[in-house]
Amino acid sequence: MRTLGYPLLLLSLLAPAALVGCGEGDQTVEPEPEPEPDPLCDPFDPGGVLAQQPAIKSMVEVDCGDYVEGWARCYYGVIEQPLDHAAAAEAEEGEYVPTFDNQFKLVHRDCEAPTVIDTNGYGAAEVFFTGELGELFGANWIEIEHRFQGVSAPATRTAHFQHLTIANGAGDVHNLVGAVRPVYGGAIVTTGGSKGGITAIYHRYFYPNDVDGTVPYVAPASIGREDPGYQDYLDTIGPADCRDALRNYQAAIVSDRRDYMLTRMVDDYGYEKDEWQSYIDQAAATMEWGFWQASGVEVCDDIPTAEASDEEHWQFLGVGSGAPPPALPDNDPPDFQLDQLAVSYEWLTEQGFALQPSEHLRELFVIPPQTMAERFAQGLPEVELPGYDSSVTEATIAWVESEAETMVLVYGQWDPWTGGALPVPAQSSSGRYLAPEIGHWAQLTMLPEGKRAEALALVEAFMGKQADLGDLVQGRARRAEAVRRDITRRSLQRALGLGLDH
Repeated sequence: MRTLGYPLLLLSLLAPAALVGCGEGDQTVEPEPEPEPDPLCDPFDPGGVLAQQPAIKSMVEVDCGDYVEGWARCYYGVIEQPLDHAAAAEAEEGEYVPTFDNQFKLVHRDCEAPTVIDTNGYGAAEVFFTGELGELFGANWIEIEHRFQGVSAPATRTAHFQHLTIANGAGDVHNLVGAVRPVYGGAIVTTGGSKGGITAIYHRYFYPNDVDGTVPYVAPASIGREDPGYQDYLDTIGPADCRDALRNYQAAIVSDRRDYMLTRMVDDYGYEKDEWQSYIDQAAATMEWGFWQASGVEVCDDIPTAEASDEEHWQFLGVGSGAPPPALPDNDPPDFQLDQLAVSYEWLTEQGFALQPSEHLRELFVIPPQTMAERFAQGLPEVELPGYDSSVTEATIAWVESEAETMVLVYGQWDPWTGGALPVPAQSSSGRYLAPEIGHWAQLTMLPEGKRAEALALVEAFMGKQADLGDLVQGRARRAEAVRRDITRRSLQRALGLGLDH
C-alpha cells in the first residue's frame, strides 16, 4: 500500500547508478541531479497558468468577498479526478476511465509564497478565507472540496459509493498537489480541521513525500463505528461542576421538562408534538458534544439549574447544542442529505465515529436515537453498506507515531474529539500540541507562549519562512479562528438532527 506514496523522482533514484571507468578500477559516479524547473506562476495571470495544467479543467476568477484581508485574487477551480485511482493507474492507454469534477478554491497572494492546501473533508465553505497558516505566513490558500460533497460528485453518486474510500480521497489530494507543484515556487503544505485534518493525515500516509509538511487541526482517528474511547475522554473535559450541570440539564429536557420543550417546538416551528419527540432526544444526545465543541466554559454559568424556569431551559437549548433548533431533519434539501449520507458512509466503512450518547441519558429517551448505520439504511436503502474495516486508520496511526516527518498536530484540551487524538510523533521534525481549555477551534496561536514558539519553529522549518506574528496573536489570526469557528457552528447546526459531525 505504502509504495503508492513514492514520487517518480524517488523511483528514478532507485535505478542503478551509472558506472564509468576512471584510472584504477571502476568507480560509481552519481549522476548530476536534474535542475528544478522554474515555477510557471505568472503574477499577472496566476489562475490562467494553473488552468493550463493537464488535470485542471477550469479556473474562474471571482470577488474574494468579506473574509479575505489584504491584496489577493480568488478563483474557483475544477480538477478532473478518477472515481477509482487504482483502476485509473492500471488502465491501458485510451481505455475509458470514469471521472468526476472536483471543485477547489484558490486565494492567490504571491507566486513565491508558500502554498497551503486545505483538505476540508466536507463540502467547500461558502466563503473564501485563509486560515491561520495563511495569515501567519502570507500563504496562497487552496481549499479542495471532498469527493462526493457539494458539487464535487458524479451525477449518480449513490451508484459509486464503493469508491468513497480513504485511499481515493488521498489520491484526489495527490492529483491536486501534482497540478500545483509546477506552478508555485514556495513550499507546499497541507492542513485541515477535524475530518479535514485526518484527511490531510491520510494523504500523507499514502503519499509521504508529496508535500513539505502538514498541520492538522483537531484531527480524530476513530476505531470502530461507535468508538467508546471518546466517552472516557468526555469524563475529563471542563470544570467538574460545569460538566455535571450540563449533564443534569440534558437529563431534564428529556424528562421533567420534556413536555414544555415539545410545546415550544410546536409553537415556534409547527408540526405536532409527537413529530418532535425524536428531535428532543437527539438534541439531548448530542448536546454534550456540541457544547464542548462550540461553546464550552464561556457559557458554563448560563446552564439552567433545577431551580430555573421551563422557559430558561428552552432558551438554553440552542446555546447548549451549539446551534438553534432547525426544522425537522427530514426537510433538509436532498443534496444536503446526500452529502451527510456520503460522510456517514465514510465513517461507517473505514474512518469510524464516536459512541454517542452518554450512559446517563440512555434510560430517559422516549425514542432512542438511531445509530448511524440505521440512519444510513433508512436514507439510502438501495446502497449496500460493507463491513467496517479499520485497517487503514490503524496503519495510519502507527505511521504517524513512528515515521511521520514534518507533521505538527494541534488539539484542544476541551474538545471531545481529542479523545481520538493521534499519538505524539517520534520524529524530531514533527510534534503534537494541546491548546489548554479550548474546544474544536484550537489554533497554533492559542498555545501557551513556550509551546507556541516550539510548534511554530517546526512549521517555519518546512514552510521555509518565518511566521509573521506581529499583532496576529490578538488580531488577524484570531479573525481566521473566528471564520473557522463560524463555519464549524454552521456545520453543527446542519448536522444536529443527523448526529453531530466533526
